[in-house]
Amino acid sequence: MSPVLDNVAQAGRGRPDLLRLNTLLLHLYDQPHGTRAGWWSCIEHLRKHFGAEQAAFIIRRRLSGDPTELIISGEEPCPEARQMFLDRYSAIDPFSNLPPERACTVQDILSPDEWRASEFFRKYLSPQRLVQVMGADIDISRERVMAFRICRSPGAGEFSDQDREEFQFLLPHLRRIAETRIRHSTLEASDRIFTDLLDCMELGAIVLDQAGEVLKINPTAERMLARREGVTLANGALRALNAEDNRHFLKLIRQALASSRQGGELIGTIGLKRRENEQLLGVAVRSLASEGAVTGIRQATVAVLLGGGRGHEHISESALKSLFSLTNAETRLAIALMRGATIDEVAGQMGVSRNTIRTHLNGLFLKTGTNRQSEVIRALLGSIASIC
Repeated sequence: MSPVLDNVAQAGRGRPDLLRLNTLLLHLYDQPHGTRAGWWSCIEHLRKHFGAEQAAFIIRRRLSGDPTELIISGEEPCPEARQMFLDRYSAIDPFSNLPPERACTVQDILSPDEWRASEFFRKYLSPQRLVQVMGADIDISRERVMAFRICRSPGAGEFSDQDREEFQFLLPHLRRIAETRIRHSTLEASDRIFTDLLDCMELGAIVLDQAGEVLKINPTAERMLARREGVTLANGALRALNAEDNRHFLKLIRQALASSRQGGELIGTIGLKRRENEQLLGVAVRSLASEGAVTGIRQATVAVLLGGGRGHEHISESALKSLFSLTNAETRLAIALMRGATIDEVAGQMGVSRNTIRTHLNGLFLKTGTNRQSEVIRALLGSIASIC
């Protein structure tokens, strides 16, 4: 037995009901509830705890009542019955629209005769040899309701008052589990989106904790560090390769660490020397807003952004063409201008006259809403095509 379960056993000694509930709660909180497998394991523990043949986890749309998710543990219905529940029987389920976060059994909803006469019982439950149901609905958002259904066969008997009390006790924990997983999933999704976006822009991002040690690095920054492009890692700390640059760089980081207590802000920028005859690596140091970290808990405190990794040659021609509705010739001209070519150079590359290039340039003026060549370039570089 694990140390945690051993402590639970000690706490529940002489109280079997308390021990069973504590053990169940540990199992419930221990599941990866962001996945179908995690929720299946959760309802499987509920099913076994209440001696039931089947348990179901359902997500419904609040307004229409339509189910968007159905997970069943125990005695699985046949695929046809499962689909019939989603298509028809969920709409006539007497357990739909229960009072929020209140455990209910069949006896709370219908009389025995009404229950056995209901279409839901006759056509869905009875063919599966299920006769007793205990359920509850939990509001998880303005759009979604999370429903739990626990079903017993005739031989298992009715759900007792103690069953209902224990289920009622568990409902706030199930809600807390769901809310926590929703928040974590949202944060994880946001993190993936911004990580992918920074990579698409070839912008490196390194997050430091309150001690100035590296907490997180995105893939672009990892590649820059591996190529030693002006910065490196030494014993978990970020350093500039050039000694003179490093003094200024570390000063910015120290200022950001001190500033984070007041709120997030840009502390400063610096150009770090890379290798000879190469452009400087542009670096921005920002403090991140902090409410104060608990001792021993690492907290995102400073962000170091590494630029200069993306050249104009990486701009998506297809995105540029689609965004401004350019012709093939206008797209080739736009890319050439963004890379610094002159009108005469572009005419030579494309094998056309200077006047033809001027005609294409007028098309760019019209489609980008500009009047000068410099404005065209600025509009193209500032468009979303430059990060696609």
